[in-house]
Amino acid sequence: MNDVGKDRRVFGLTGRALVAVSLLIAIAANVAAVENWSDLFTLPRGTSIRPMGQTAKAFTIAGWSALFGLPVAISGLVLTRRYWRWLAVLAIVLSLTPLPVGIVFFHWAVDVMGLYLAP
Repeated sequence: MNDVGKDRRVFGLTGRALVAVSLLIAIAANVAAVENWSDLFTLPRGTSIRPMGQTAKAFTIAGWSALFGLPVAISGLVLTRRYWRWLAVLAIVLSLTPLPVGIVFFHWAVDVMGLYLAP
């Protein structure tokens, strides 16, 4: 069967809209991953920290990003061509990066502020 000219949709959205939504989800998740650790800059230097709640929040952000961002980005990848396909690949990669971005930002904040993890 010839699908030329058919408007293919997933979740009620066209491929380009899916790619745009998946990019928004992925970028928002990465911003949330950085924001999660930003309050470390309000602590006095040399403070002992136990960031168990923030670590749970970081895993939650990464999980929701993968749960919602990946299927939407993969659907956009299947339904689009050329330039939009590369943006869909970028959305897939960004959907998987909130946890590594958060870990890197956490270590950077701990080094800059001179914090140390409590035993």
